Amino acid sequence: MRKHFNLLSQYAIGVLFGFGLIISGMSNPQKVLGFLDLAGPWDPSLVFVMVGAILVGIGGFYVARNRSEAFFGGAFHIPKRQDISKALVIGSFIFGVGWGIAGICPGPSIVVLGTGTMAVGIASGFIEAGMPLVLLGRSIEKAQSTLSQAQELAKISGYQGSSNLSHEVGLIDTWNNWNSVAWVIETVTENFEIKRALFQDLDHRVPAHIPIGTNSSGFPISRLADGLKTRSRMFNAHYFMPAHLVPLVEVALGVDSDPQLGESVCNLYRQAGKKPVLVRQDIPGLLANRIQHALMREALDLIDRGIASPEDVDTAVRFSFGFRYAAAGPVLQKEISGWDSMARASEEIYPSLSNTHVLARCVADKIAEGKTGMKSGAGFTQWPKEKATLERQNYDQRLKAAFEVLKMK
Repeated sequence: MRKHFNLLSQYAIGVLFGFGLIISGMSNPQKVLGFLDLAGPWDPSLVFVMVGAILVGIGGFYVARNRSEAFFGGAFHIPKRQDISKALVIGSFIFGVGWGIAGICPGPSIVVLGTGTMAVGIASGFIEAGMPLVLLGRSIEKAQSTLSQAQELAKISGYQGSSNLSHEVGLIDTWNNWNSVAWVIETVTENFEIKRALFQDLDHRVPAHIPIGTNSSGFPISRLADGLKTRSRMFNAHYFMPAHLVPLVEVALGVDSDPQLGESVCNLYRQAGKKPVLVRQDIPGLLANRIQHALMREALDLIDRGIASPEDVDTAVRFSFGFRYAAAGPVLQKEISGWDSMARASEEIYPSLSNTHVLARCVADKIAEGKTGMKSGAGFTQWPKEKATLERQNYDQRLKAAFEVLKMK
């Protein structure tokens, strides 16, 4: 009877230990990663967990030393050796491997949902950062093809790791191994009903501590997550094409999103080598697109009014203030040159800027003619296949060169 009681008590202690890990956050990959990232926004809360464990341990050993046997009978086996033994090394190794297999420390998985162009670029970035990846699609064949493309893209970008290490595929509707997941991002087709249905499904299937993001540029997370039980862990995570080259990721908060969890998502992207910004309200266009469209509205207005050609607009931006943006953003540039000169110029320029709320006539006419750019073979310029391919290659090379500038301190 005593033997069975001893076994039951050991089991109960193990369960209690497990609950302690969950309550303290030690089983939450985001919490562990935040504690290990000393160079980023360090989360010191696990220090208190460890100190608390040490204090409890000290108390336990003190009680044990003053007893001749355990509470439920049997002798104590308190180790007296203080050297590093073979058994200690092997036991520590097994413990570490167990955490690694569980995905808790140090590399939890990233789940990417979708099999389109954005999924390839986003997955490639995580692979290049050496993070375990799960790619989910509507079919295994599409998911495997997307993963293979992402792996190849990562190799082109310089990834030297194994193409098969910690990368797997699955089906969006049935994959359910969420224990080791740190972040879920969907990249499915830009259709509100499809995305909304997916978020409703993930709301029930994904454990509540795991943040979920959408790469949507058109649908705010407040709409996609409206009324969902776990909407506080849902965010916009907006990339820019090509996603494997452009460093910026906009992490936008919805009405009910948890700002602290949003900071954790930003921290994860920093670990992946990206440059995240936290947008505190999911307004249309978020941050970068609003700035970009303000410039585009004025550029197209100048074309509409016959003041400049499309080619001259591109030249004026690229070879004047445009290339400076790789060295400093607009605010820092004016910090350098002085706000007073900018203020004087604004008095003359601002009243004459375009404030139209409709699409520029020159673009509306092109769209009506079916001339939507390279994908249709023509836009403001004719784009035969060979010319378009060469221009895309040159564009990628210029982006890579600009990225090297961005790496400078």
